[in-house]
Amino acid sequence: MLPSKPSFLLFTLLIISILIPFYAPAQTFISDESKEVLKEFELYVAKTTAALGSCPVGIVVSRNAKIIFEKYSAGAKRKESFGPVNKQSLWPIFSATKSFVAGMLLSLATDGIIDLDDPVGKYLHEFTTHGNGPYDRRNVTIRHLASHTSGVSGPEEKQAHYGTPPDLNHVQIDTKPGAEFLYSGLGMHILERTIQAATGEDFAETLRKRILDPLGLKDTLYIYEYNPQLPMLPVRTNNISDPSGNYSLSPKAYRAHYGLYATARDVNRYGQLWLGNGTFEGRTYFTPELKKEAWKYHGTRASDKGRYGLLWWLFEEEGGYVMSGAGAKATAVVPEANVVITVLRIPLEPNSGPFNFYEDKKNLVLFAKKLGECNPTFKKMYEHLPYRDHSAIRTSSLRR
Repeated sequence: MLPSKPSFLLFTLLIISILIPFYAPAQTFISDESKEVLKEFELYVAKTTAALGSCPVGIVVSRNAKIIFEKYSAGAKRKESFGPVNKQSLWPIFSATKSFVAGMLLSLATDGIIDLDDPVGKYLHEFTTHGNGPYDRRNVTIRHLASHTSGVSGPEEKQAHYGTPPDLNHVQIDTKPGAEFLYSGLGMHILERTIQAATGEDFAETLRKRILDPLGLKDTLYIYEYNPQLPMLPVRTNNISDPSGNYSLSPKAYRAHYGLYATARDVNRYGQLWLGNGTFEGRTYFTPELKKEAWKYHGTRASDKGRYGLLWWLFEEEGGYVMSGAGAKATAVVPEANVVITVLRIPLEPNSGPFNFYEDKKNLVLFAKKLGECNPTFKKMYEHLPYRDHSAIRTSSLRR
């Protein structure tokens, strides 16, 4: 006997939901030109993801603060079960956490609670003395910590595990503050301690009150203990006896360094805040002047020549700015195009093909720029500017 019409309709919808579990295109009209760019972008992400072992990936693209493309995949060629990957999935975003901290830092500076050029010794008594290093700790500022140019270090035997705070009395300054970029987890820990001393409250609480709650980022949080009730994504799948060992839990002492979990949508929405000058949906988070400070060049990472501001990676020549984390997780923000592209990946196997993360981040910026050029509003605003051809997206991230 054939099912009734209502039952048949429900059955059909169920089959569709099973056949298309990972693709959720946004219900927003986009031009044919934009669709072509998005097809090219989707192919690019597929190729780079394949180079990372066909790993899980989450993609959200927004333009004018509206999602125009969204896709999720649990990946392929996996022997172990990874679990569902969808818009509810909580991704460990690792060092992209730093860019969330940047917003909080600028918010505190806007309200006069801190100044970027305050000496750290104003808040931490250990930095009121010279210390054992060749340079004076008293000259280190909040700006130096946020730009990884503080020069902080400590004897290895005094370095604590990420779960416990190190003794700041042993911190010394090895290079002149502000002179050299040295990526530093210890510096991020000191920044966290400085913010807590300035606010008188827990670091995560300040981030929640000033950034996460006002933006409606209810699915962005620190997770300190494994919770099977949360849709957390693991970073590995081989620990069968103790599933909690498959997850990267938030470090209680290094939360400015890394540790946030977030949905791809939340990460993209946070990027939308930075498209303007610090005011988003009627609320001011920070001033335009402070945003310029965050995106001003402060130093270069020697390994890939990456340019750094205050907790953001800079691609000024391409017109974009990137927050990124381990495992090829990146969000490109291009204010001129009013576009934010978020691509989150979790490589579960050794790279099966060449991949260059720096070039990948640059390519995301270029795709965002191309999507902006498809936008009639963009064309009207920038038609008087010299045309810049972005048709040939760099593919060196696949060659290297």
